[in-house]
Amino acid sequence: LFDLFILSSAIIVSAIISLILSYKSDSLHELQTNPFPHIEPNHPNGDKKSREEIEQEALEEPRLPWFKRFVSRNAFITELLSVIMGFLIIVKCLSRLSVEI
Repeated sequence: LFDLFILSSAIIVSAIISLILSYKSDSLHELQTNPFPHIEPNHPNGDKKSREEIEQEALEEPRLPWFKRFVSRNAFITELLSVIMGFLIIVKCLSRLSVEI
């Protein structure tokens, strides 16, 4: 159980750090006003794009830039540690079940 305690403590610390970094970020206002800050909201001629056009561009975006943005988020480490902890709990439960049977 000590390993779960260390991992859960690391999750709590990383969550607090990611919250602080997110609130101190300069792009926080951009994320609140635009769900797709990486996509240009205007056409080259200056006309505003419709929401459907922006969503279509987001769907057609290549995987590598999307993955880089996903990994560079502040909360990624917290999410990764949570997934690792979930797998560790499952493995521990199954190993105890195997010993008892």
